[in-house]
Amino acid sequence: MNIGISVPLPAYHVDVGFMARKAEELGFESFWCAEHPFIPVNSASRFPGSPDGVIPESYSHFIDPFVALARASGTTKSIKLGTGIVLVPERHPLLLAKEISTLDLFSGGRFLFGIGAGWLREETQIMGGDFDHRWTQTRPSGEGRWTRSVDDHDLGARTASRSRSAAALARCRRDAGDRAAAGGENRVRDGHGADAHRRGGAEVGVSRGRRAA
Repeated sequence: MNIGISVPLPAYHVDVGFMARKAEELGFESFWCAEHPFIPVNSASRFPGSPDGVIPESYSHFIDPFVALARASGTTKSIKLGTGIVLVPERHPLLLAKEISTLDLFSGGRFLFGIGAGWLREETQIMGGDFDHRWTQTRPSGEGRWTRSVDDHDLGARTASRSRSAAALARCRRDAGDRAAAGGENRVRDGHGADAHRRGGAEVGVSRGRRAA
């Protein structure tokens, strides 16, 4: 049985480098970091982890998982480093793929891509996602396929893992990057904002050791 450990809340009270190194010394298989970039002040969403649905105050105190895991990577040698989870609909697919491939490269292939779509509607919407279609947005990023962009995008990074195809593919659909200005706000029509994708559908990714054709 493989047992991992996750960063507790409030996360900014923890030195993740020290914690990851100690976890490795104690024999833990993996080290995990979750995310919520913020918690809206006003929210009608119910927290699924409590009977009354009230969001715990501690949920306002997450840290960025990729920065945290990068620090953990620098203080460890063998423990696996995972996102548990990263909220895919709230992240730009190109930047997400770059972050994943870079972390996997510098950690020596130890990165584990744990993904989710989220339960907090207001957070997803503020970050530009389409909450009602969040799993549709999430699925392409977790398919584990590597392609070269057909829309002239090249991430330039490479992953180090040889045992698996890291799931860093970000598929951008035809209208995924169109932004519509309404009422003084920028609204993402199909979830991910990247104006460069307006010319047509695109699949963007990175390959292990070589460019994928």
